Amino acid sequence: MTGLAAGPEGLLYVASPSSIFKLTLDGTVTPLARPAAVADCDEDLPPDWRAPGFRGLDVATNGTVYAAATGCRCVVKITSAGMVSTVLKSERPWNPTGVVLRDGDVYVLEWTHANGGAIDGWRPRVRKIARDGTVSLLVEIKEEVRR
Repeated sequence: MTGLAAGPEGLLYVASPSSIFKLTLDGTVTPLARPAAVADCDEDLPPDWRAPGFRGLDVATNGTVYAAATGCRCVVKITSAGMVSTVLKSERPWNPTGVVLRDGDVYVLEWTHANGGAIDGWRPRVRKIARDGTVSLLVEIKEEVRR
């Protein structure tokens, strides 16, 4: 498991490197996107992971999932019917790793070299995808963070 989010109707949404699942309170597991295919995946995967390399995710009240496809350098939107579309593409060396929804906006945590080793140097930034699709940079740390 690489990500977990609470959704509507008491469902939990679980990310694995290649899939997103719904989990009910009685323990029933249903695939939402398995395996998920991301168009134009710019692969940057950790060893032994499969694309798209999901990590963080969040769920809208209508069941739409927004997930960090870290291994494809993008954030995807997955409808309740399992349709996957890219809503943000990160340029090298950035990888999205976390996603939070608030008031219709999507906030994305990105790291440089998120799938690299400690010597690659990690720097975080947060970007916002507004409801109208506009992307803005909220904060970027210019210094490396030691792991």
